[in-house]
Amino acid sequence: MLTTKLLWSLLAAMAVVADPAPGTFELIADQGISQLIMFLGSQNKLYTMDRSNNNPLKVNGKAIWAAEFDLGNRQTRPMTLAKNPFCAGGSSLGDGRFLVVGGQSPETGSAEGRKAIRLLDPRIGTPYWDESSPPLTTNRWYVTVETLTDGSAIIIGGSTALVYVNSWAYDNPTYEFYPSRGAPKKMQLLADTTTLNLYALTWLLPSGKLFIQSGNTASLFDPNAGVETRGFSNVPFSVRVYPGSGASASLPQTPDNNWDLRVFICGGTNSNWSLGQAVTKLKSDNSCISISPDKGEKSWTTEDSMDQGRVMGEFVSLPDGRLFLVNGALSGTAGYSFSGWPVGESLADPPAFEAKYYDPSKPQGQRWSSAGSSTIPRMYHSSATLLPDGSVAIAGSNPNGSYQSKANRKYFSDSRIEYFYPDYFGKPRPKPTGLPTQLKYGGNWFNVALTAADLNGAQPQSVKAVVIRGGFATHGIHMGQRHVQLKTSYTATPDGALTLHVSQIPPNPAIIAPGPALLFIVVNGVPSQGQYITVGDGVIGTQSIAPVQDLPVAGSGSVVPIANGTLPTTPIPPPVTNASNPVPSNVASASIGSVIAPVSSASPVLSSPPASVPPAVSSVPPVVSSVVPPPSSAAPPPVSTTPKPQTTTAAPPPPPPTTTSKAPAPTTTTKAPVPPPPTTTKAAPWSPPPWVWPTAWIPGANGFGAAGYKRAMNAGQ
Repeated sequence: MLTTKLLWSLLAAMAVVADPAPGTFELIADQGISQLIMFLGSQNKLYTMDRSNNNPLKVNGKAIWAAEFDLGNRQTRPMTLAKNPFCAGGSSLGDGRFLVVGGQSPETGSAEGRKAIRLLDPRIGTPYWDESSPPLTTNRWYVTVETLTDGSAIIIGGSTALVYVNSWAYDNPTYEFYPSRGAPKKMQLLADTTTLNLYALTWLLPSGKLFIQSGNTASLFDPNAGVETRGFSNVPFSVRVYPGSGASASLPQTPDNNWDLRVFICGGTNSNWSLGQAVTKLKSDNSCISISPDKGEKSWTTEDSMDQGRVMGEFVSLPDGRLFLVNGALSGTAGYSFSGWPVGESLADPPAFEAKYYDPSKPQGQRWSSAGSSTIPRMYHSSATLLPDGSVAIAGSNPNGSYQSKANRKYFSDSRIEYFYPDYFGKPRPKPTGLPTQLKYGGNWFNVALTAADLNGAQPQSVKAVVIRGGFATHGIHMGQRHVQLKTSYTATPDGALTLHVSQIPPNPAIIAPGPALLFIVVNGVPSQGQYITVGDGVIGTQSIAPVQDLPVAGSGSVVPIANGTLPTTPIPPPVTNASNPVPSNVASASIGSVIAPVSSASPVLSSPPASVPPAVSSVPPVVSSVVPPPSSAAPPPVSTTPKPQTTTAAPPPPPPTTTSKAPAPTTTTKAPVPPPPTTTKAAPWSPPPWVWPTAWIPGANGFGAAGYKRAMNAGQ
């Protein structure tokens, strides 16, 4: 009889070789933490973070809220993390490390996280979170991070305390940098949009400036000079930033559009942002808008609408140029509460189970199509990210203030990972050779070889080289996500093979910032396995820029042009030692957690995962008590208690009857039929209800309301 451990090892191996069906969702594993943060840190490793809850993932009885997930064996390795990362921000850096900053005050055994700087180098043997850096200058919760042209990061805004929307009492309308450039500086856009300035949507433009959208306002911001430029029209139809939370992305930057960056946002929710209303019944928006700031556009363009509204949706950029929309809800807002007639604690309901494709290359009115449906509600605190094989990892959902089991909440703390397999999984995949592991700005072109079988009858003109920066995913936002198509030509040889001549990154680090990314070769819309690469010099600092070598003329011939020089085909080596901090003795090196067997003809179907998570192996060193430092002695907020969204001065009205329909049936191995083009009726302009100053916000003798809010001078409200 097979032991349980051996059985699960066999199932894990079978899961890896199973042939996934296109257009389907597959349950992969249960990590034991709800993945409110997720990013791809190397060719085969995902990194996830949760709030410091009493999570099922434990080492020697201590709850864990950070983990590494191995894409090969689908095992979870717990990662020690002391400082609370709840609602942090982050991005990758030019030297290959990942940065996570800010978070929340201590809870459930964690240390103060609002000033935290956390660094991860995925290249070392056993990666770990280094929290030894000097802290941020100020508390930041719901903070935005964007990587700059030198591979450093700008850290933007946030709140100093846990609130539903920001207030003048807790606002932090400033920016600073990592590595530090000194004291923080004020950003006027954030100060002018206080109640709706959390997780301000930010993009590095090819001009080197930042486009920042906060409240219903946008501006250009020069991060080096600190100069802000306004003049954009108000964001139409809906609130797109947190907690209205529309789905946002940039469209592909290609040689045809001169690598221009076009911002694209869909959905959101309007409100007067009072928890005294039935928040879950607030209608979400179905409109989509776009703008190209570097082209001088000052007004937003209305694009194809979605067939129904969505809040907390998330866009993942696919190698074929489409956007994949997943997660979120059909009404309500982001957040959790005991006020505002929540469902359990969720401020949104019902879930949006159906995923969508958006294809910007198609004619207007034909850009949306169905991608299939999941059966798992992925709402507040969900995440998704592109994997090297072109699938999408989808995880998380926890619209609660603490860990809640399925028995306690309709929308519980979900810690399962599932994969979505786009429709190109049903087609022969190209297997190019000659892919480099580092691309620089300008310089020589390089050759990629494709066989006749790789082309599968496709025309040479349909072959593309694409670099995707997956970004840092949290709260439906992908900080730093980019899709950049490289310039190419080709030589078609008489045997039916093709040599693709590929230019490196255009000589402008603002087109795609330095750091880790994935390189795909896409043949007639079907991507190869992505190669994890370094963009730039692999350092934080001014990047080298070289003249661009002209590509050979495209055509056929028996002689294939040879590029001048070669590009690296091995990754940049990790540092010999981690100079900033040696590996702590309490880093967990063992993998634990459960693998969920896939439903396929190649493996048996299990009705449920094991009843309990297998214990960590005995070689895991005990977690020493000193890993959690004492709470911060930083000055408290200007009121006596930290406001929480569930705090109100009066009991909320009883919730109305729940009318949520059942989740759709699981997607089978056949792809869901594509519906007719979505309705494109023009969305109504944003016209929220008349503002009513909530009781909990009315200022008292100290000038602040019970929830920490204070009327702005001359605000008229």
